[in-house]
Amino acid sequence: MRRVGGARATRAIAASITLLALALALGCSGGSSAPSPAPSSPSPQPTSPPLTPPPTTPAPSAAPAAPPPRIEGRGPYQVDVARDCDGWPYVSLTVSDRLCVGLVVHRGMEGLASSGGPFRPRTLVEDPSHADVLWVIDAGGHRDRGGRLYRVDASARPPAIVRAVDHLDRPHQGAIGPEGWLYVGEVSRIVRFDLAASDVAATREVVIEGLPTQIPGRDRIRFHPLSAFVFTPEWDLVLNRGSSTDHCQESIVAPPEPQPRCHDEAEETASVVRYTHTLDAEGRHTWSSPRVIARGLRNSVALAAHASGTILQGENGVDFPEDDRPAEELNVLWPLEGERVHFGWPYCFDRDRADERWSRAGFACDPALNARYAPPHLFLPAHGAPLGLVYYEGAIDALRGDLLVVLHGYRSRGHRVIAFDVGPDGRPARDASPREIVSGWSASDTGPRGAPVSTALAHDGALYLVEDNNGTVLRIAPDAYAASRATSAGHAEILEHADARFVALHRDVLVPRCAHCHEVVRGEADQALTTLRREGWLRADPGEAPLLWERVRPGADRRMPMDGTLRDDELHAIAAFLGVEPR
Repeated sequence: MRRVGGARATRAIAASITLLALALALGCSGGSSAPSPAPSSPSPQPTSPPLTPPPTTPAPSAAPAAPPPRIEGRGPYQVDVARDCDGWPYVSLTVSDRLCVGLVVHRGMEGLASSGGPFRPRTLVEDPSHADVLWVIDAGGHRDRGGRLYRVDASARPPAIVRAVDHLDRPHQGAIGPEGWLYVGEVSRIVRFDLAASDVAATREVVIEGLPTQIPGRDRIRFHPLSAFVFTPEWDLVLNRGSSTDHCQESIVAPPEPQPRCHDEAEETASVVRYTHTLDAEGRHTWSSPRVIARGLRNSVALAAHASGTILQGENGVDFPEDDRPAEELNVLWPLEGERVHFGWPYCFDRDRADERWSRAGFACDPALNARYAPPHLFLPAHGAPLGLVYYEGAIDALRGDLLVVLHGYRSRGHRVIAFDVGPDGRPARDASPREIVSGWSASDTGPRGAPVSTALAHDGALYLVEDNNGTVLRIAPDAYAASRATSAGHAEILEHADARFVALHRDVLVPRCAHCHEVVRGEADQALTTLRREGWLRADPGEAPLLWERVRPGADRRMPMDGTLRDDELHAIAAFLGVEPR
Protein backbone atom coordinates (compact mmCIF):
# COMPACT_ATOMS: atom_id res chain seq x y z
CA MET A 1 0.00 0.00 0.00
CA ARG A 2 1.46 3.39 -0.97
CA ARG A 3 2.26 5.86 1.77
CA VAL A 4 0.40 9.15 1.25
CA GLY A 5 0.77 12.14 3.51
CA GLY A 6 0.10 15.84 3.92
CA ALA A 7 -1.34 17.76 0.97
CA ARG A 8 -1.14 14.65 -1.20
CA ALA A 9 -3.40 12.78 1.24
CA THR A 10 -5.99 15.57 1.05
CA ARG A 11 -5.93 15.45 -2.75
CA ALA A 12 -6.16 11.65 -2.72
CA ILE A 13 -9.21 11.68 -0.41
CA ALA A 14 -10.92 14.38 -2.47
CA ALA A 15 -10.23 12.49 -5.67
CA SER A 16 -11.61 9.28 -4.15
CA ILE A 17 -14.84 11.05 -3.13
CA THR A 18 -15.18 12.54 -6.61
CA LEU A 19 -14.66 9.17 -8.29
CA LEU A 20 -17.19 7.52 -5.95
CA ALA A 21 -19.78 10.17 -6.77
CA LEU A 22 -19.22 9.69 -10.48
CA ALA A 23 -19.50 5.92 -10.12
CA LEU A 24 -22.83 6.22 -8.28
CA ALA A 25 -24.17 8.74 -10.77
CA LEU A 26 -23.14 6.89 -13.91
CA GLY A 27 -23.43 3.32 -12.73
CA CYS A 28 -19.77 2.59 -13.40
CA SER A 29 -18.53 -0.64 -11.93
CA GLY A 30 -14.79 -0.79 -12.55
CA GLY A 31 -11.58 0.89 -13.59
CA SER A 32 -10.60 1.70 -17.14
CA SER A 33 -7.28 -0.14 -17.12
CA ALA A 34 -7.08 -3.36 -19.12
CA PRO A 35 -6.00 -6.45 -17.18
CA SER A 36 -2.45 -7.67 -17.61
CA PRO A 37 -1.98 -10.68 -19.88
CA ALA A 38 -2.01 -14.03 -18.13
CA PRO A 39 1.44 -15.25 -17.10
CA SER A 40 3.11 -17.82 -19.30
CA SER A 41 4.49 -19.76 -16.34
CA PRO A 42 3.33 -20.61 -12.82
CA SER A 43 5.39 -17.72 -11.43
CA PRO A 44 3.83 -14.24 -11.85
CA GLN A 45 5.56 -12.38 -14.66
CA PRO A 46 5.29 -8.73 -15.65
CA THR A 47 4.07 -7.20 -18.85
CA SER A 48 4.55 -3.56 -17.91
CA PRO A 49 3.43 -1.75 -14.76
CA PRO A 50 0.25 0.28 -15.29
CA LEU A 51 0.82 3.99 -15.62
CA THR A 52 -1.38 6.45 -13.78
CA PRO A 53 -2.17 9.22 -16.27
CA PRO A 54 -1.57 12.86 -15.36
CA PRO A 55 -4.42 14.30 -13.28
CA THR A 56 -6.91 16.55 -15.00
CA THR A 57 -8.18 18.47 -11.98
CA PRO A 58 -9.48 21.90 -13.05
CA ALA A 59 -7.11 24.74 -12.26
CA PRO A 60 -8.01 27.22 -9.51
CA SER A 61 -10.28 29.98 -10.77
CA ALA A 62 -7.72 32.60 -9.73
CA ALA A 63 -5.33 31.49 -12.48
CA PRO A 64 -5.53 33.74 -15.56
CA ALA A 65 -6.60 32.45 -18.93
CA ALA A 66 -3.82 31.78 -21.38
CA PRO A 67 -3.22 34.48 -24.01
CA PRO A 68 -3.99 33.83 -27.69
CA PRO A 69 -1.37 31.46 -29.13
CA ARG A 70 1.54 32.61 -31.25
CA ILE A 71 3.30 29.54 -32.65
CA GLU A 72 6.91 29.68 -33.86
CA GLY A 73 9.48 27.06 -34.74
CA ARG A 74 12.32 26.89 -32.22
CA GLY A 75 14.81 24.10 -32.78
CA PRO A 76 12.94 20.81 -33.15
CA TYR A 77 9.69 22.11 -31.58
CA GLN A 78 6.77 24.31 -32.57
CA VAL A 79 6.42 26.42 -29.40
CA ASP A 80 3.92 28.99 -28.15
CA VAL A 81 5.90 32.16 -27.52
CA ALA A 82 2.81 33.96 -26.21
CA ARG A 83 1.98 31.42 -23.53
CA ASP A 84 5.24 31.11 -21.60
CA CYS A 85 6.18 28.45 -19.07
CA ASP A 86 7.80 30.37 -16.24
CA GLY A 87 9.41 32.73 -18.74
CA TRP A 88 10.31 30.16 -21.42
CA PRO A 89 8.54 29.31 -24.70
CA TYR A 90 5.75 26.83 -24.04
CA VAL A 91 6.15 23.26 -25.36
CA SER A 92 2.88 21.38 -25.88
CA LEU A 93 3.31 18.10 -24.00
CA THR A 94 1.12 16.10 -21.64
CA VAL A 95 2.17 16.99 -18.09
CA SER A 96 0.95 16.54 -14.55
CA ASP A 97 -1.73 18.91 -13.34
CA ARG A 98 -0.63 22.54 -12.91
CA LEU A 99 2.78 21.98 -14.50
CA CYS A 100 4.15 23.08 -17.88
CA VAL A 101 7.24 22.54 -20.02
CA GLY A 102 9.39 25.34 -21.45
CA LEU A 103 12.18 25.28 -24.03
CA VAL A 104 15.46 26.66 -22.64
CA VAL A 105 18.20 25.47 -25.03
CA HIS A 106 18.17 23.96 -28.52
CA ARG A 107 20.98 23.06 -30.88
CA GLY A 108 20.28 25.95 -33.26
CA MET A 109 21.18 28.62 -30.69
CA GLU A 110 24.22 30.85 -30.99
CA GLY A 111 27.15 29.24 -29.22
CA LEU A 112 26.00 25.74 -30.20
CA ALA A 113 25.31 25.93 -33.93
CA SER A 114 28.79 27.37 -34.53
CA SER A 115 30.60 24.77 -32.41
CA GLY A 116 30.73 22.10 -35.09
CA GLY A 117 29.63 18.50 -34.66
CA PRO A 118 26.35 17.34 -33.15
CA PHE A 119 25.04 18.76 -29.86
CA ARG A 120 23.89 15.74 -27.83
CA PRO A 121 23.54 16.85 -24.18
CA ARG A 122 23.36 14.09 -21.57
CA THR A 123 23.28 15.78 -18.17
CA LEU A 124 23.51 19.22 -16.60
CA VAL A 125 24.13 20.73 -13.18
CA GLU A 126 23.31 24.14 -11.80
CA ASP A 127 26.31 26.20 -10.72
CA PRO A 128 26.64 26.04 -6.92
CA SER A 129 27.39 29.78 -6.72
CA HIS A 130 25.28 31.24 -9.55
CA ALA A 131 21.69 30.05 -9.57
CA ASP A 132 20.91 30.81 -13.22
CA VAL A 133 24.12 29.35 -14.64
CA LEU A 134 23.94 25.80 -16.00
CA TRP A 135 26.81 23.51 -16.94
CA VAL A 136 25.72 21.19 -19.74
CA ILE A 137 27.67 17.99 -20.54
CA ASP A 138 27.50 17.33 -24.30
CA ALA A 139 28.40 13.85 -25.53
CA GLY A 140 29.14 15.23 -29.01
CA GLY A 141 27.72 12.22 -30.82
CA HIS A 142 29.67 9.74 -28.62
CA ARG A 143 32.80 10.12 -30.74
CA ASP A 144 36.40 9.92 -29.54
CA ARG A 145 37.24 13.20 -27.77
CA GLY A 146 34.13 14.79 -29.28
CA GLY A 147 32.45 15.79 -26.01
CA ARG A 148 32.20 19.31 -24.64
CA LEU A 149 31.19 21.25 -21.56
CA TYR A 150 29.05 24.36 -22.05
CA ARG A 151 28.33 27.22 -19.68
CA VAL A 152 24.75 28.42 -20.13
CA ASP A 153 23.63 31.72 -18.55
CA ALA A 154 19.87 31.18 -18.27
CA SER A 155 19.27 34.66 -16.84
CA ALA A 156 19.57 36.01 -20.41
CA ARG A 157 16.94 35.65 -23.15
CA PRO A 158 17.98 33.81 -25.22
CA PRO A 159 20.53 32.12 -22.96
CA ALA A 160 24.18 33.10 -23.36
CA ILE A 161 26.10 29.93 -24.25
CA VAL A 162 29.88 29.56 -24.08
CA ARG A 163 31.93 26.43 -24.78
CA ALA A 164 34.17 26.00 -21.72
CA VAL A 165 35.88 22.63 -22.30
CA ASP A 166 36.61 20.63 -25.47
CA HIS A 167 37.81 17.09 -26.24
CA LEU A 168 35.98 15.18 -23.53
CA ASP A 169 35.87 11.46 -24.33
CA ARG A 170 32.23 10.33 -24.56
CA PRO A 171 31.16 12.15 -21.40
CA HIS A 172 27.86 11.43 -19.71
CA GLN A 173 27.53 12.16 -16.01
CA GLY A 174 28.03 15.48 -14.27
CA ALA A 175 27.72 16.15 -10.54
CA ILE A 176 28.94 18.68 -7.98
CA GLY A 177 31.48 17.15 -5.61
CA PRO A 178 32.27 17.79 -1.93
CA GLU A 179 34.46 20.84 -2.61
CA GLY A 180 32.02 22.41 -5.08
CA TRP A 181 33.91 21.34 -8.22
CA LEU A 182 32.18 19.74 -11.19
CA TYR A 183 32.89 16.02 -11.64
CA VAL A 184 32.47 14.59 -15.16
CA GLY A 185 32.46 10.92 -16.15
CA GLU A 186 34.36 10.08 -19.36
CA VAL A 187 34.55 6.53 -20.66
CA SER A 188 37.90 5.68 -19.09
CA ARG A 189 38.07 8.10 -16.17
CA ILE A 190 36.41 10.69 -13.96
CA VAL A 191 37.75 14.24 -14.01
CA ARG A 192 36.87 17.40 -12.11
CA PHE A 193 36.86 21.13 -12.88
CA ASP A 194 36.89 24.28 -10.76
CA LEU A 195 33.85 26.20 -12.01
CA ALA A 196 34.94 29.40 -10.27
CA ALA A 197 38.14 29.66 -12.34
CA SER A 198 38.44 32.08 -15.24
CA ASP A 199 39.74 29.21 -17.39
CA VAL A 200 37.73 26.18 -16.34
CA ALA A 201 39.45 23.83 -18.81
CA ALA A 202 42.86 24.58 -17.29
CA THR A 203 41.76 23.26 -13.88
CA ARG A 204 41.06 19.72 -15.09
CA GLU A 205 42.19 17.05 -12.62
CA VAL A 206 41.91 13.29 -13.00
CA VAL A 207 40.16 11.73 -10.01
CA ILE A 208 39.71 8.10 -11.12
CA GLU A 209 41.28 6.50 -14.20
CA GLY A 210 41.78 3.13 -15.87
CA LEU A 211 38.08 2.33 -16.24
CA PRO A 212 37.40 -0.56 -18.66
CA THR A 213 36.49 0.55 -22.19
CA GLN A 214 37.09 -2.30 -24.67
CA ILE A 215 35.37 -5.60 -25.38
CA PRO A 216 37.96 -8.21 -24.32
CA GLY A 217 39.83 -9.64 -27.31
CA ARG A 218 38.22 -7.23 -29.77
CA ASP A 219 39.30 -3.87 -31.12
CA ARG A 220 36.06 -2.02 -30.35
CA ILE A 221 34.54 -0.15 -27.48
CA ARG A 222 32.02 -1.84 -25.20
CA PHE A 223 28.31 -1.45 -25.93
CA HIS A 224 27.78 0.21 -22.53
CA PRO A 225 30.90 2.23 -21.70
CA LEU A 226 29.36 5.34 -20.12
CA SER A 227 30.70 6.30 -16.71
CA ALA A 228 27.51 7.12 -14.86
CA PHE A 229 28.01 7.72 -11.14
CA VAL A 230 26.34 9.14 -8.05
CA PHE A 231 27.66 10.51 -4.75
CA THR A 232 26.29 9.05 -1.51
CA PRO A 233 25.53 11.22 1.55
CA GLU A 234 29.05 10.30 2.83
CA TRP A 235 30.54 11.40 -0.55
CA ASP A 236 31.40 7.84 -1.52
CA LEU A 237 31.33 7.51 -5.30
CA VAL A 238 29.16 4.75 -6.82
CA LEU A 239 30.03 4.00 -10.46
CA ASN A 240 28.51 2.03 -13.34
CA ARG A 241 30.62 -0.55 -15.20
CA GLY A 242 28.33 -1.46 -18.10
CA SER A 243 28.36 -4.80 -19.88
CA SER A 244 30.33 -5.41 -23.06
CA THR A 245 27.36 -6.38 -25.22
CA ASP A 246 23.60 -6.93 -25.11
CA HIS A 247 23.44 -10.49 -23.70
CA CYS A 248 27.15 -11.34 -23.51
CA GLN A 249 26.91 -12.90 -26.96
CA GLU A 250 30.67 -12.82 -27.44
CA SER A 251 30.98 -15.51 -24.75
CA ILE A 252 28.26 -17.58 -26.40
CA VAL A 253 30.12 -17.65 -29.74
CA ALA A 254 33.64 -17.63 -28.29
CA PRO A 255 36.05 -20.06 -30.00
CA PRO A 256 36.77 -22.90 -29.72
CA GLU A 257 33.45 -23.47 -27.91
CA PRO A 258 30.86 -21.47 -25.99
CA GLN A 259 31.93 -20.41 -22.51
CA PRO A 260 30.08 -21.71 -19.45
CA ARG A 261 29.67 -18.23 -17.95
CA CYS A 262 29.75 -14.65 -19.21
CA HIS A 263 33.25 -13.16 -19.38
CA ASP A 264 31.98 -9.93 -17.75
CA GLU A 265 31.97 -11.75 -14.41
CA ALA A 266 35.73 -12.35 -14.56
CA GLU A 267 36.33 -8.81 -15.84
CA GLU A 268 34.13 -7.37 -13.06
CA THR A 269 32.15 -5.42 -15.61
CA ALA A 270 28.33 -5.56 -15.83
CA SER A 271 28.62 -4.38 -12.24
CA VAL A 272 28.45 -1.39 -9.93
CA VAL A 273 31.45 -0.45 -7.79
CA ARG A 274 31.85 1.83 -4.79
CA TYR A 275 34.82 4.08 -4.00
CA THR A 276 35.16 5.22 -0.38
CA HIS A 277 35.70 8.95 0.12
CA THR A 278 38.90 9.98 1.93
CA LEU A 279 41.10 13.06 2.41
CA ASP A 280 44.78 13.01 1.53
CA ALA A 281 47.57 14.60 3.60
CA GLU A 282 46.87 17.98 2.01
CA GLY A 283 43.16 17.79 2.74
CA ARG A 284 42.18 17.10 -0.87
CA HIS A 285 39.24 14.85 -1.65
CA THR A 286 40.27 11.44 -2.95
CA TRP A 287 38.71 8.00 -3.26
CA SER A 288 39.89 4.50 -2.36
CA SER A 289 40.23 1.49 -4.64
CA PRO A 290 36.83 0.24 -5.82
CA ARG A 291 34.91 -2.67 -4.40
CA VAL A 292 32.12 -4.39 -6.31
CA ILE A 293 28.76 -3.99 -4.57
CA ALA A 294 26.51 -5.47 -7.28
CA ARG A 295 26.97 -7.84 -10.24
CA GLY A 296 24.84 -9.09 -13.10
CA LEU A 297 23.67 -5.63 -14.22
CA ARG A 298 23.62 -4.95 -17.96
CA ASN A 299 23.83 -1.15 -17.82
CA SER A 300 23.50 1.01 -14.72
CA VAL A 301 23.30 4.49 -16.22
CA ALA A 302 20.40 5.33 -13.88
CA LEU A 303 21.63 5.54 -10.27
CA ALA A 304 20.27 7.39 -7.24
CA ALA A 305 21.42 7.69 -3.63
CA HIS A 306 18.88 8.51 -0.92
CA ALA A 307 19.60 10.40 2.31
CA SER A 308 18.87 7.18 4.22
CA GLY A 309 21.78 5.43 2.48
CA THR A 310 19.66 3.44 0.01
CA ILE A 311 21.16 3.17 -3.49
CA LEU A 312 18.78 2.43 -6.37
CA GLN A 313 19.55 1.38 -9.95
CA GLY A 314 17.41 1.44 -13.08
CA GLU A 315 18.28 -1.59 -15.22
CA ASN A 316 18.17 -1.53 -19.02
CA GLY A 317 17.19 -5.11 -19.90
CA VAL A 318 18.26 -7.18 -22.90
CA ASP A 319 16.88 -6.26 -26.32
CA PHE A 320 14.25 -8.90 -27.00
CA PRO A 321 12.29 -8.18 -30.19
CA GLU A 322 8.91 -8.43 -28.44
CA ASP A 323 7.44 -5.10 -27.32
CA ASP A 324 6.21 -6.44 -23.97
CA ARG A 325 9.29 -8.21 -22.63
CA PRO A 326 11.50 -8.15 -20.77
CA ALA A 327 10.49 -5.58 -18.19
CA GLU A 328 13.07 -3.01 -17.19
CA GLU A 329 13.91 -3.10 -13.48
CA LEU A 330 14.32 -0.94 -10.42
CA ASN A 331 16.87 -2.62 -8.14
CA VAL A 332 18.03 -1.92 -4.59
CA LEU A 333 21.84 -2.11 -4.63
CA TRP A 334 22.37 -0.99 -1.05
CA PRO A 335 21.84 -2.08 1.64
CA LEU A 336 22.39 -5.67 0.59
CA GLU A 337 19.91 -8.41 1.38
CA GLY A 338 22.21 -11.08 2.80
CA GLU A 339 24.51 -12.39 0.07
CA ARG A 340 22.24 -11.38 -2.81
CA VAL A 341 24.72 -9.40 -4.90
CA HIS A 342 24.03 -10.84 -8.39
CA PHE A 343 21.07 -9.31 -10.24
CA GLY A 344 20.84 -11.96 -12.93
CA TRP A 345 22.15 -10.55 -16.22
CA PRO A 346 22.66 -12.24 -18.71
CA TYR A 347 21.15 -15.45 -17.30
CA CYS A 348 17.81 -14.18 -16.02
CA PHE A 349 15.11 -11.69 -16.92
CA ASP A 350 11.97 -10.49 -15.20
CA ARG A 351 11.79 -12.09 -11.75
CA ASP A 352 12.70 -15.72 -12.35
CA ARG A 353 12.76 -16.34 -16.10
CA ALA A 354 15.88 -17.95 -17.57
CA ASP A 355 17.37 -16.86 -20.91
CA GLU A 356 17.58 -20.08 -22.93
CA ARG A 357 20.78 -18.92 -24.59
CA TRP A 358 22.49 -19.35 -21.20
CA SER A 359 20.93 -22.63 -20.11
CA ARG A 360 24.38 -24.20 -19.67
CA ALA A 361 25.45 -21.59 -17.10
CA GLY A 362 23.90 -23.38 -14.16
CA PHE A 363 22.68 -20.08 -12.70
CA ALA A 364 19.35 -20.58 -10.94
CA CYS A 365 16.95 -17.73 -11.61
CA ASP A 366 14.69 -18.67 -8.72
CA PRO A 367 15.73 -16.70 -5.59
CA ALA A 368 14.48 -19.60 -3.46
CA LEU A 369 17.15 -21.81 -5.06
CA ASN A 370 19.97 -19.28 -5.42
CA ALA A 371 21.09 -17.35 -2.34
CA ARG A 372 23.25 -14.99 -4.46
CA TYR A 373 20.49 -13.96 -6.87
CA ALA A 374 18.73 -10.64 -6.17
CA PRO A 375 15.42 -10.34 -8.04
CA PRO A 376 14.13 -6.90 -9.06
CA HIS A 377 12.56 -4.67 -6.41
CA LEU A 378 9.89 -3.72 -8.94
CA PHE A 379 9.37 -3.62 -12.69
CA LEU A 380 9.56 -0.64 -15.01
CA PRO A 381 7.93 -0.47 -18.47
CA ALA A 382 9.38 -2.93 -20.98
CA HIS A 383 12.03 -1.34 -23.23
CA GLY A 384 11.54 1.97 -21.41
CA ALA A 385 15.35 2.43 -21.12
CA PRO A 386 15.68 4.19 -17.73
CA LEU A 387 18.63 6.60 -17.96
CA GLY A 388 17.88 8.99 -15.11
CA LEU A 389 16.87 8.61 -11.45
CA VAL A 390 16.51 11.50 -9.03
CA TYR A 391 14.83 12.12 -5.69
CA TYR A 392 12.88 15.36 -5.98
CA GLU A 393 13.30 17.66 -2.98
CA GLY A 394 12.10 20.93 -4.53
CA ALA A 395 9.12 23.22 -4.05
CA ILE A 396 6.58 21.50 -6.33
CA ASP A 397 4.23 19.93 -3.78
CA ALA A 398 2.92 17.25 -6.15
CA LEU A 399 6.45 15.87 -6.63
CA ARG A 400 8.15 16.51 -3.29
CA GLY A 401 9.90 13.39 -1.99
CA ASP A 402 9.12 11.37 -5.11
CA LEU A 403 11.52 9.24 -7.10
CA LEU A 404 11.56 10.48 -10.70
CA VAL A 405 12.50 8.04 -13.46
CA VAL A 406 13.48 9.27 -16.92
CA LEU A 407 12.67 6.77 -19.70
CA HIS A 408 14.65 7.35 -22.89
CA GLY A 409 13.47 4.38 -24.98
CA TYR A 410 12.24 4.82 -28.53
CA ARG A 411 9.55 2.13 -28.23
CA SER A 412 6.02 3.00 -27.19
CA ARG A 413 6.60 2.68 -23.42
CA GLY A 414 9.65 4.95 -23.41
CA HIS A 415 10.21 8.71 -23.94
CA ARG A 416 8.48 9.95 -20.81
CA VAL A 417 9.10 10.86 -17.16
CA ILE A 418 7.36 8.89 -14.42
CA ALA A 419 7.28 9.16 -10.61
CA PHE A 420 6.92 6.85 -7.61
CA ASP A 421 5.99 7.61 -4.01
CA VAL A 422 8.71 6.35 -1.67
CA GLY A 423 9.00 5.50 2.00
CA PRO A 424 11.46 6.87 4.58
CA ASP A 425 14.12 4.49 3.21
CA GLY A 426 13.81 5.91 -0.30
CA ARG A 427 12.17 2.79 -1.75
CA PRO A 428 8.85 2.57 -3.57
CA ALA A 429 6.52 -0.18 -2.43
CA ARG A 430 7.13 -3.42 -4.34
CA ASP A 431 3.65 -3.22 -5.86
CA ALA A 432 3.80 0.51 -6.62
CA SER A 433 2.49 1.85 -9.92
CA PRO A 434 4.14 4.92 -11.45
CA ARG A 435 2.46 8.23 -12.25
CA GLU A 436 3.19 9.95 -15.53
CA ILE A 437 4.77 13.39 -15.14
CA VAL A 438 5.68 14.18 -18.76
CA SER A 439 4.43 12.23 -21.78
CA GLY A 440 2.71 12.88 -25.11
CA TRP A 441 6.09 12.89 -26.79
CA SER A 442 5.30 11.09 -30.04
CA ALA A 443 6.63 12.60 -33.25
CA SER A 444 4.13 14.94 -34.89
CA ASP A 445 3.93 18.17 -36.86
CA THR A 446 4.52 20.09 -33.60
CA GLY A 447 7.67 18.31 -32.47
CA PRO A 448 9.90 15.23 -32.47
CA ARG A 449 9.64 12.05 -30.46
CA GLY A 450 10.99 12.71 -26.99
CA ALA A 451 14.52 11.71 -26.07
CA PRO A 452 14.84 12.53 -22.34
CA VAL A 453 18.03 11.42 -20.60
CA SER A 454 18.22 13.07 -17.19
CA THR A 455 16.75 15.67 -14.87
CA ALA A 456 18.37 18.20 -12.56
CA LEU A 457 16.84 20.26 -9.77
CA ALA A 458 16.89 24.05 -10.13
CA HIS A 459 17.37 26.37 -7.16
CA ASP A 460 13.73 27.51 -7.34
CA GLY A 461 12.33 23.96 -7.40
CA ALA A 462 11.85 23.69 -11.15
CA LEU A 463 13.26 20.68 -12.99
CA TYR A 464 15.61 20.83 -15.97
CA LEU A 465 15.15 17.98 -18.43
CA VAL A 466 17.88 17.09 -20.93
CA GLU A 467 17.20 15.52 -24.35
CA ASP A 468 20.16 14.14 -26.28
CA ASN A 469 18.84 13.17 -29.71
CA ASN A 470 16.77 16.35 -30.00
CA GLY A 471 19.58 18.53 -28.67
CA THR A 472 17.49 20.43 -26.11
CA VAL A 473 17.23 21.45 -22.48
CA LEU A 474 13.65 21.75 -21.25
CA ARG A 475 12.28 23.10 -17.97
CA ILE A 476 9.35 21.72 -15.94
CA ALA A 477 7.75 24.34 -13.71
CA PRO A 478 4.39 25.34 -12.21
CA ASP A 479 1.97 26.61 -14.86
CA ALA A 480 0.71 30.16 -14.30
CA TYR A 481 -2.29 29.71 -16.59
CA ALA A 482 -5.69 28.18 -16.00
CA ALA A 483 -5.58 25.17 -18.31
CA SER A 484 -3.74 23.71 -21.22
CA ARG A 485 -5.23 24.63 -24.57
CA ALA A 486 -6.05 22.05 -27.20
CA THR A 487 -3.10 21.36 -29.47
CA SER A 488 -2.86 20.18 -33.03
CA ALA A 489 -3.59 16.62 -31.89
CA GLY A 490 -7.07 16.90 -33.34
CA HIS A 491 -5.91 18.08 -36.75
CA ALA A 492 -5.76 15.76 -39.72
CA GLU A 493 -2.28 14.33 -40.11
CA ILE A 494 -0.42 15.27 -43.27
CA LEU A 495 1.63 12.34 -44.58
CA GLU A 496 4.55 12.48 -46.94
CA HIS A 497 4.19 10.69 -50.25
CA ALA A 498 6.51 7.70 -50.56
CA ASP A 499 7.92 7.27 -54.05
CA ALA A 500 8.49 3.86 -55.65
CA ARG A 501 12.09 3.70 -54.40
CA PHE A 502 11.08 4.11 -50.75
CA VAL A 503 8.11 1.77 -51.15
CA ALA A 504 10.53 -0.95 -52.31
CA LEU A 505 13.04 -0.15 -49.53
CA HIS A 506 10.26 -0.25 -46.95
CA ARG A 507 8.88 -3.57 -48.23
CA ASP A 508 12.16 -5.40 -48.88
CA VAL A 509 14.49 -4.10 -46.14
CA LEU A 510 12.95 -1.97 -43.40
CA VAL A 511 9.95 -4.13 -42.55
CA PRO A 512 11.66 -7.57 -42.57
CA ARG A 513 14.90 -6.39 -40.93
CA CYS A 514 13.88 -3.52 -38.62
CA ALA A 515 10.16 -3.64 -37.76
CA HIS A 516 10.51 -6.22 -34.97
CA CYS A 517 12.27 -3.59 -32.83
CA HIS A 518 11.32 -0.28 -34.48
CA GLU A 519 7.60 0.33 -34.70
CA VAL A 520 8.41 3.49 -36.66
CA VAL A 521 8.65 1.43 -39.88
CA ARG A 522 5.52 -0.62 -39.35
CA GLY A 523 2.38 0.17 -41.28
CA GLU A 524 2.12 1.74 -44.72
CA ALA A 525 5.10 3.25 -46.54
CA ASP A 526 3.73 6.85 -46.45
CA GLN A 527 3.32 6.69 -42.66
CA ALA A 528 6.77 5.11 -42.20
CA LEU A 529 8.48 7.79 -44.31
CA THR A 530 6.69 10.58 -42.44
CA THR A 531 7.61 9.17 -39.04
CA LEU A 532 11.23 8.43 -39.99
CA ARG A 533 11.66 12.07 -40.96
CA ARG A 534 9.89 13.43 -37.88
CA GLU A 535 11.92 11.28 -35.52
CA GLY A 536 15.23 12.37 -37.00
CA TRP A 537 16.34 9.17 -38.75
CA LEU A 538 16.77 11.03 -42.05
CA ARG A 539 18.43 14.10 -40.51
CA ALA A 540 22.18 14.61 -40.83
CA ASP A 541 24.14 16.56 -38.21
CA PRO A 542 27.01 18.73 -39.52
CA GLY A 543 29.76 16.58 -41.00
CA GLU A 544 27.76 13.36 -40.64
CA ALA A 545 25.56 11.11 -42.76
CA PRO A 546 21.87 10.73 -41.83
CA LEU A 547 21.27 8.95 -38.52
CA LEU A 548 19.79 5.88 -40.22
CA TRP A 549 23.05 5.31 -42.12
CA GLU A 550 25.18 6.00 -39.04
CA ARG A 551 23.41 3.13 -37.25
CA VAL A 552 23.54 0.50 -40.03
CA ARG A 553 26.84 1.26 -41.77
CA PRO A 554 29.79 -1.15 -41.48
CA GLY A 555 31.93 -0.28 -38.46
CA ALA A 556 29.15 1.52 -36.56
CA ASP A 557 29.08 1.23 -32.77
CA ARG A 558 26.14 -1.01 -31.76
CA ARG A 559 25.40 -1.61 -35.41
CA MET A 560 21.80 -2.36 -36.30
CA PRO A 561 20.02 -4.68 -36.70
CA MET A 562 20.83 -6.61 -33.54
CA ASP A 563 20.07 -10.00 -35.13
CA GLY A 564 22.76 -9.78 -37.80
CA THR A 565 24.36 -7.45 -40.31
CA LEU A 566 22.56 -6.32 -43.41
CA ARG A 567 23.45 -7.87 -46.74
CA ASP A 568 25.36 -5.77 -49.27
CA ASP A 569 22.27 -5.33 -51.46
CA GLU A 570 20.26 -4.12 -48.44
CA LEU A 571 22.99 -1.66 -47.47
CA HIS A 572 23.18 -0.34 -51.03
CA ALA A 573 19.41 0.15 -51.13
CA ILE A 574 19.52 2.23 -47.92
CA ALA A 575 22.54 4.22 -49.14
CA ALA A 576 20.91 4.94 -52.50
CA PHE A 577 17.75 6.27 -50.85
CA LEU A 578 19.74 8.46 -48.42
CA GLY A 579 22.14 9.67 -51.09
CA VAL A 580 25.31 8.51 -49.32
CA GLU A 581 28.26 6.55 -50.62
CA PRO A 582 28.35 3.02 -49.14
CA ARG A 583 31.73 2.13 -47.68
